[in-house]
Amino acid sequence: MQMFKTMTNSLAIPHFLYTDEVQLDRLTALRARFNALLAGSEPTLGKISYMPFFIKALSAAVAEYPVINSRVTVDPTGKPALATRGFHNIGVAMATPTGLFVPNIKHVERLSILEIARELARLQQAAKTGRFAAADLRGGTISLSNIGNVGGTYLAPVVVDSEVAILGLGQARVLPRYRDATNPTEIVPTQVVNTSWSGDHRVLDGVTMARTADRFKRIVEDPELLLLSLK
Repeated sequence: MQMFKTMTNSLAIPHFLYTDEVQLDRLTALRARFNALLAGSEPTLGKISYMPFFIKALSAAVAEYPVINSRVTVDPTGKPALATRGFHNIGVAMATPTGLFVPNIKHVERLSILEIARELARLQQAAKTGRFAAADLRGGTISLSNIGNVGGTYLAPVVVDSEVAILGLGQARVLPRYRDATNPTEIVPTQVVNTSWSGDHRVLDGVTMARTADRFKRIVEDPELLLLSLK
């Protein structure tokens, strides 16, 4: 019933879709180094997946284009207004035995990759029973859906009415790509993932979405850029 109500409200929003391809080779190498450093020190966490890096990269991109992190409100006279939010509570879609839920990780802008990984692991554990704390499901500002865990490459994720954007991730694949696009002489196997961004067209235009998506892409493809967002 909750999904019925949420999606009914969401589909009243005029959506638009923006897609791109992101290369993962450098992030894969960085993740391997992280996991080597953490080996044995986080027994309850295990290996860090790609998701904490994606979540942090989304936060870093949103920090540069904060309108992506806003919401539509209505003032006492009934006039629509835009509320900007300086905190990044990033929702992560999770399948549970009782349906799909989108708990969110609070204040991602303040968290390290390791802290995000721990919080993500806690939520994934809760998802096994579908019993989230009420606070986990409240206050999201932007969402991320990783359908690649199931399959597929592109998707058209749906924006919830308390947000203006959502990022969908497809399945990571190894595909042939030119080593240097400016000098296409050598083809190499490259790990890529397709990103699908949906936006509320009442608030966002294609240029803003494209710039946000490109910033996310640059950070994932060159993850050392995350060091620039450390506080």
